[in-house]
Amino acid sequence: MADKPVISIVTPSFNRAASLKRAVASVLAQTLRNFELIVVDDASTDRSADVVRQFQDPRIRLHRFDVRRGANPARNQGIVMARANVVTFLDSDDEFLPHRLERTMDIMRQEPRSDVLLSSFHTWKRGRFIASVNPDVRLGAVELEHLLMAHAVVIAGSGITVRRELLTRCGGFTHHLRRMQDRELLLNIAGCQALSGREGARLLAEPDWVKYQSVDSISAPAHGFVEALGNLMDCHPDLMSQYGTLVRYHVARSILSQLIRGRHKAASLIYGENLRVPAFRFSRRELVQAYVRGRWTRMGLRRAVWTSARRAYDLSAAATQPATTLRLPDRFPIATRRAA
Repeated sequence: MADKPVISIVTPSFNRAASLKRAVASVLAQTLRNFELIVVDDASTDRSADVVRQFQDPRIRLHRFDVRRGANPARNQGIVMARANVVTFLDSDDEFLPHRLERTMDIMRQEPRSDVLLSSFHTWKRGRFIASVNPDVRLGAVELEHLLMAHAVVIAGSGITVRRELLTRCGGFTHHLRRMQDRELLLNIAGCQALSGREGARLLAEPDWVKYQSVDSISAPAHGFVEALGNLMDCHPDLMSQYGTLVRYHVARSILSQLIRGRHKAASLIYGENLRVPAFRFSRRELVQAYVRGRWTRMGLRRAVWTSARRAYDLSAAATQPATTLRLPDRFPIATRRAA
């Protein structure tokens, strides 16, 4: 542990001894060797701590909470403990592909303007891999905010890499959020970057990790999405006024996806969630109107992201080619963030 690591990996865990072993093993199998893995155990009652200790690797640091505090406080504890200048995250039920860290650090060194990397990934679902891929492109800070609000780029916790100074300056993860915490972190970062005149994020096209859908995953159920969206907007009330149409679109889309599947009761429950969120309480008419406008906006944004890439997506070469910086066309109204 004498040498300073070039990258710190933060893994929060609660009662996931089985999957945690796979996650840790994937870090130890990395082609880049100069790292530290910080596992923050959120007062697990299973053998999670023993699983970590069994690896007997000095690059692994284990921190245990005496009482359960939640995944976000665990992530923030890992950020505080990080010794490297670059921090990335790995959920305890996911795994890195062997080149994940080496490729990440290569880009960080080659592109000093890139403070945030967002990796593409594979999702293991129903016995097969599903690719979740972004184009290879840089995003301005305002563009990142707009795309996050439109859900027009693929994001997930284990795909986020940030320079530690920026994480510290922007305040890390919001403690009380149980869902959409990754999106909220990136919205904070987009705001910080806009105020400091820095770029928003660099999207990476080549998948470099695998997401597994756990039975106890908070983000998986359809119910709770609207409530989580409301909690996210409570953290950013200014964005609610700027991106109201897109917010209503997401609520409408969540309801419509259940109706298409014939799940009328589920759709009714989601509409009920909408009525219980004080900042929402959208009428059916508002949702229908917003769905039409929001769908057009989201599709246009996704098209703008992909066409802004320097050339067609190529898995074998995307990581080695310089990326272009996306600036959205004038037809997309970009909200101007007020200086703090």
